Amino acid sequence: MYILNVGAGMLMKTLSIEACLLSLTGLEDIIDIPGTIGGGIIMNATFRGFGLGNALKKVKAIKPDGIIIELTKEECELRYRGSMLKDKKYLIIEAIFELKKADQIIIQKTMTDNTKMRYESQPMYFGSAGCFFKWNYDKHGNMYEKYKESNLVGYRIGNIMIYTYNIAFIINLGNGTSNDVMNIVKYIEKIMKEKYNIEIEREVVVIGDF
Repeated sequence: MYILNVGAGMLMKTLSIEACLLSLTGLEDIIDIPGTIGGGIIMNATFRGFGLGNALKKVKAIKPDGIIIELTKEECELRYRGSMLKDKKYLIIEAIFELKKADQIIIQKTMTDNTKMRYESQPMYFGSAGCFFKWNYDKHGNMYEKYKESNLVGYRIGNIMIYTYNIAFIINLGNGTSNDVMNIVKYIEKIMKEKYNIEIEREVVVIGDF
């Protein structure tokens, strides 16, 4: 095992590349996840169910009262798009990962395959608010069919639109505003509640009043 100590401000993409250059495996799946290490751990960012949490050993964090503490991966209580860190508003400053040595060519191939898969299924050529909601197929059913029945596929306000090829994403066609994004989000929530009695939970953390 190899230990990697990383500052929380490093981009996830940078960490994935650096690990590959060291021939260390365990972080290939974060190659195209936007954002920093700290934010990625707090939100438990993943791609195809794999992310920072798989190789995470422990973190150093600042509590709201200013005290610095160390927490193991288990103490972080990572869950789908969240963690204890998020709930208690902790700020991560360092993270320690435990990685294995592997063939660099195989690591690179996995990273390339992941990038190809993301470009095929996600709006990589548009700015976006990301995957906005937490969907549970067992609980919510087929959301694409519900969007289609409600004329939400391709629904647009200004230059902000629900992505036609992957309705989980809200994209910016150019010069769209955060107010337009939130108006679409609120409209989706309203339709889902009124028509299907579904209260979908936001995955994206919204800061500010809209």
